[in-house]
Amino acid sequence: MKGYLEGYPFTVITDLQSLRRLQRLEAHTGRLAWWLFELQQYDVEVKYRQGVLNHVADALSLQPTSCAATPLRCQWYQRLFEEINRDPARRPDYRVADGRLLRHILQSGLQGAPH
Repeated sequence: MKGYLEGYPFTVITDLQSLRRLQRLEAHTGRLAWWLFELQQYDVEVKYRQGVLNHVADALSLQPTSCAATPLRCQWYQRLFEEINRDPARRPDYRVADGRLLRHILQSGLQGAPH
């Protein structure tokens, strides 16, 4: 998932108040510092929503399979995979290699990194 999130702003809606508080802590040590460091790698906004009101998350967590676990059963993945095979120039950020769909993520802000 990291490759899909890096370089793009996104919002996390959660029922975990502690996730929101983590970003406002003054003194970071141990495991909390590690998690804060992990979150700082992304352009993420964390919003709180009570669990009973977060119906979308409940529906997603109840799905029997996910696209990441079984990509060939995922209709979105299969459709994109076939589209890239037919016309790779249409979606230059994607390519198929070794039977897998890959996405190129532009690394911005890295000094000295190869382009």
